[in-house]
Amino acid sequence: MTAARANEFLARLHQCVTQVSWPLRASRVFLAGGQTYRHVMRAAIGLVGAACLPIEEVSGGIGNQRSQLAGFLDGLAPAFAVQIGSHPNGTALFERYGQFAVGDTVALSEACRPNLAPKRAVLRELFVEPTGQPMACANVDDVLAGRPKVVTRWVSLADVRGPADLATEPPGSCKQRWPHRRCGRVAGGSNLQYIN
Repeated sequence: MTAARANEFLARLHQCVTQVSWPLRASRVFLAGGQTYRHVMRAAIGLVGAACLPIEEVSGGIGNQRSQLAGFLDGLAPAFAVQIGSHPNGTALFERYGQFAVGDTVALSEACRPNLAPKRAVLRELFVEPTGQPMACANVDDVLAGRPKVVTRWVSLADVRGPADLATEPPGSCKQRWPHRRCGRVAGGSNLQYIN
């Protein structure tokens, strides 16, 4: 990025940043690129109110920068955290998997049923299936025999996303059915966001 281009971005940075939604659960920022590019990105991070997050940056030549970026990305791979119990068969239950936690409201878009709209679900348990696949036991808003119903079933965490594409709170929504649960919105996908 040239200095002139950086000045253009900085002059209209407020416009550019308002077009991007910041990941709600971002906990770290890693800036990779040239010095001028990183300067613009630091200004953008300050504008979205995330200046308090720890900001790491690449250094050195392009080979070192690529290695540093690869190391950072490898560290973001989802993992189970905080064992909170186990099933009677010994399967460990966890509090978190990547950005998802027990009690989160999420959108369930099942890969095996791509023609169906995403369904609202509340994660009840997080565990590893015997084949090694990350799974959840979830309360899923469904329609059975033409009537809305909450069904408890196992779902693959590969099919779970944040609820951004769930338009509104329908009657009988999570907040109405389970007021004692944490039913807030969850940022979906990865904590990474690319701003061009």
